[in-house]
Amino acid sequence: MKETIHIKSVSQFHQFVGQAKPKHPLISVEYGFSYSDQVTEINQTRLVSDLYLIVLKEGVCGKLTYGHNSYDFDEGTLLFFAPGQVLEFESNPETEDESREVWRLLFHPDLIRKSDLANHIDHYS
Repeated sequence: MKETIHIKSVSQFHQFVGQAKPKHPLISVEYGFSYSDQVTEINQTRLVSDLYLIVLKEGVCGKLTYGHNSYDFDEGTLLFFAPGQVLEFESNPETEDESREVWRLLFHPDLIRKSDLANHIDHYS
């Protein structure tokens, strides 16, 4: 059975993917981090996060299971994840591009908790 990792904070996510501690406890924006080691680390791991996560990636190939659906992506992809979603990633190193580029924005729901966005975020698909 696959290991399930529950990420509860931005700092814990940074630690999980081998990045330095974030500058802010509720939000992180990163570009171009070395993704190859992280893909190996998260490959075939079930991940549940309490964070909102937006990823723009290019050159990282594989299969992503999100909810009950599987997605193959080999080109540039923009991904959105809500808190509580279950993710599984299986990389395909044979088709990966040497120029792996990744933008990542993640934030804790507390960042928007008292805003109008927090009251309406569930209306967005």
